[in-house]
Amino acid sequence: MSPSRYIAIEGPLRVGKSSLAQALAERIQAKTVLDSEENPFLNDFYRGQQGSAFRAQMYFLVNRFQQLSVIDPGRSQMPVVTAYLFEKVKLFCYINLTDQAEVSYNHLRA
Repeated sequence: MSPSRYIAIEGPLRVGKSSLAQALAERIQAKTVLDSEENPFLNDFYRGQQGSAFRAQMYFLVNRFQQLSVIDPGRSQMPVVTAYLFEKVKLFCYINLTDQAEVSYNHLRA
């Protein structure tokens, strides 16, 4: 069995995903890819400001795409450990976005 080249750590907010990803990456000599903690829309989202969920999610989408676009696990021998999973976004969108915002987000994500 060949070793995994892409490992995603997932879980609820603030449980230590980034710390675990960093520790695992160090242990298996992998590249770590973490979410940006500088999302300028998160504070508005946590305060419940209308429209902020869409803006926060778009920021994460673009940032994650940029991070992962420079990594080609098929060409590199170094594994990658991330602290997020794109598939979890569907749940966030379903819970936090309006139907119209969710349609817009899914269109841009495709």
